Amino acid sequence: MHRRNIVSFTLSIVLVVICAQLMAQQDVGPILRPRKSVAPATVLVTCDLACNWKLDDKTRGVIEAGESAKAPLSLGQHIVIAVTQDGLDKVETEIEIKTAGQTIVHLVLQPVRDARVKAEQDVQIKSQEQAAKEQAAREQQEKEQQARERIAHEQMERTAEAFYKDLRYADARPLLDQTCADGSATACDYLGLMYANGRDVSKDEDRAKVLYSKACAAGSADGCYNLGCILGAGLQAWGGPAEDHPRAAALFSKACDSGHAEACYRAGMMYSSADGVAQNTIIGASLYKKACDGGSADGCFWLGNAYLDGKGVEKDESRGRAILGKACSLGLQVGCEMAH
Repeated sequence: MHRRNIVSFTLSIVLVVICAQLMAQQDVGPILRPRKSVAPATVLVTCDLACNWKLDDKTRGVIEAGESAKAPLSLGQHIVIAVTQDGLDKVETEIEIKTAGQTIVHLVLQPVRDARVKAEQDVQIKSQEQAAKEQAAREQQEKEQQARERIAHEQMERTAEAFYKDLRYADARPLLDQTCADGSATACDYLGLMYANGRDVSKDEDRAKVLYSKACAAGSADGCYNLGCILGAGLQAWGGPAEDHPRAAALFSKACDSGHAEACYRAGMMYSSADGVAQNTIIGASLYKKACDGGSADGCFWLGNAYLDGKGVEKDESRGRAILGKACSLGLQVGCEMAH
């Protein structure tokens, strides 16, 4: 009985000690165990073109073409943006970081740039095509307007010429004034004739010279011929000042080159007689031939005489008389008399 009590007491003491130890451990705190180290999350960004890049709207700097840049990341959603250094092209991509470690993002800008350039070129081409169409339309409208104006001008010119030839000078003059101002060589020549001869206007030789000169410059052989005549060259009887003769000779030659037979005859006279130009009977004879071939009776008369006298051509009386016969047939009586 006594022994049993001793054993019970001993067990009680052991239990108390164990409880005390357990309580002591609770006061110290939980037992800490070492954790394994975990690598942080990072992103590695590359660009095919030199770019400025951002991570979640925060500027990160420049990445040269083909190079890369690295930045730490937290787990979760992120946006990576790359913009070309000229600021014209941009790409962005969304990534989700679920685990630690490195995530590689390759941003491709060249296709975006190519698409933009092509779109701009397409717009430019369309703009050029539209501009070309509008220009063509304007040119067509201008051509049509010019054609209408030309038809109206030609009709007015024909009407003015008809009035002039019908001696309706009062009706012709306003139309001739307008068409001459519009550049009609024929109208300027007719107006010159009106002022030179005082037809429905006061005779005004200076005004006539101006109009003949304008007609000649616009391509009228008659204008050149009439200006040469009014300068008094070619025939001394006209009484023009000697200093005007060289100019007159040039005017007759110009009209002759345009097929004006009488101008060829006048120019031939000046070369044959050294009137305003150095004497040259060969040139004179050639000009007489042009005049005769063009139907000038005077040209044929003087060409025939050149063959009779051997001036500027080889003497040939038979041929000379034949040419004088042509002058006769053109209505020059003296040619008829000398042909026999």
